[in-house]
Amino acid sequence: MPDELQRLEHAYANAMWNWSEAENHLFTIYAIACNVAMSEWEPIRHAFFAVTSGHARLDMINAAAKEKWMHSPHLANWNDLYKECKEQTKKRGAIAHLVGSVFTSNKSEPAIVRLTQPMWRPDFPGSYEKAKVEGYSIEVLLTLGHDWEVLGVKIRDFYRQIAF
Repeated sequence: MPDELQRLEHAYANAMWNWSEAENHLFTIYAIACNVAMSEWEPIRHAFFAVTSGHARLDMINAAAKEKWMHSPHLANWNDLYKECKEQTKKRGAIAHLVGSVFTSNKSEPAIVRLTQPMWRPDFPGSYEKAKVEGYSIEVLLTLGHDWEVLGVKIRDFYRQIAF
């Protein structure tokens, strides 16, 4: 089971790494939409990261993007990207504060590892059967990691399109 826990840790780390990359690229879009030169990013960097909610950050970027590209074809591209980012932000928020846990069955089924709510939370699955359904498996985390890597590339490609 230690190998499975390690695989779960790696899958989670990879997913969060890819999310951080995507979020980093979102900041670049925000800076471009605000017409701020890279040498002047310090104030907006502080403002951007003072907002701790992923959805609120996206709404902040969206407000700037709508104003900046109001009469530009870039707005349609941004709207599509914004919609996808909102969906993925929900998924990221769902796994942000979970912990890895091992669950054993009373039957002859093999133990499973899942990312779940911590034990101190009332919504901790508490049983093998609930964890199997409610918890995040290695495979799900690997899929999220891949999806967030692809999202990061889309965001990077968009800011390269608008920056030049």
